[in-house]
Amino acid sequence: MTDTGWRLLNGSEYGGADKYRRCLFQRRSVRACGTLSMRGIPMHVPLHDMVLVVGSSGEVGRLLVAHWRRASAPVVLQYRNYDPPDPQLPSLRWDPDGGQIALADCSEVHDTPSAIVVLAGVTPRSGRELALNTRIAETCLAAAKTVGIERVLVASSSTVYGDQLDCPFRETDATRPANAYGAAKLEMEKACMRWSSALAVVCPRIGDVDGVDALLRQACLPEHLEVLLDHFADGTTLRRVYIGPATMSDGLMDQFTYD
Repeated sequence: MTDTGWRLLNGSEYGGADKYRRCLFQRRSVRACGTLSMRGIPMHVPLHDMVLVVGSSGEVGRLLVAHWRRASAPVVLQYRNYDPPDPQLPSLRWDPDGGQIALADCSEVHDTPSAIVVLAGVTPRSGRELALNTRIAETCLAAAKTVGIERVLVASSSTVYGDQLDCPFRETDATRPANAYGAAKLEMEKACMRWSSALAVVCPRIGDVDGVDALLRQACLPEHLEVLLDHFADGTTLRRVYIGPATMSDGLMDQFTYD
């Protein structure tokens, strides 16, 4: 780690990303943006064609990273105090709570990523204050504005709608959070929208992700614990809609195809 507080690592198997740049990003001239190194091997990676993913080491992030690795997607994985989330993908050591200077210094040397995806957040299971979701989002938005990253995607939650509809939600439906987590995510969205005059901000409202939610996680435990579902009087149960990691990861990248 350098004295400026950031460290950028190359994936050892980074080949194949060019075809995804052509599909997922607007055309730009490709140029070298500094020399990166992993285990002493120099490598040139044009970060201005890549997406910085904040929170890639979380539960959802780890599932998406596995897909991005297989697809050789043009992502840079942010991490803080631990090992990089995936040794085969470029990683940036940066703690957003430590301020914007480290990211600014890195961007000055290695160029600026084209966008930021913020997956980092606080859930009820973490036991942390849910209001931190707003702080995390605004910290990343402030950093993006400082270094000149115009496009930012901040993950929200479908819990902002509550449970008032028995059909798929639309973006225009009223928001009536039924719990503290949904209310915290809605406040985070409002904070993000205050940045919309300076940045292109998107807050996708994500539902249940296959492999992360409590129901499927318990069903997949090696102990093979019995999973019990509540039933209505007619014998039916609640229907849940899931999104798979591959579909979600591709969908997140698709957000950056517009001009």
